[in-house]
Amino acid sequence: MHFLKKIKIEVQKIFHYFYLFLVLLSFLVLVFTGYFLYKNCYQAIPQAKKIVDLKGKVAVESLNTAKFNRVIKKIEEKTATGTVENINNPFD
Repeated sequence: MHFLKKIKIEVQKIFHYFYLFLVLLSFLVLVFTGYFLYKNCYQAIPQAKKIVDLKGKVAVESLNTAKFNRVIKKIEEKTATGTVENINNPFD
């Protein structure tokens, strides 16, 4: 009889520890799920909004860089100041 009481107490303790283990495991799963959703969903939403805003500010068409460089070079040639060699001094 003494042997059965001892086994019953141990089984109750095992169930008690198993219950605590399940509660702890459930809590850890809940924390991990919250962290996962925060990192992958909630932080991605503002980044996606920034991308949409920046797409509106960036040129939609791609530039032909060869033509662009030629135009810039011609503009620089037109606006470049040349050196004048024969200037009469008006104060002489």
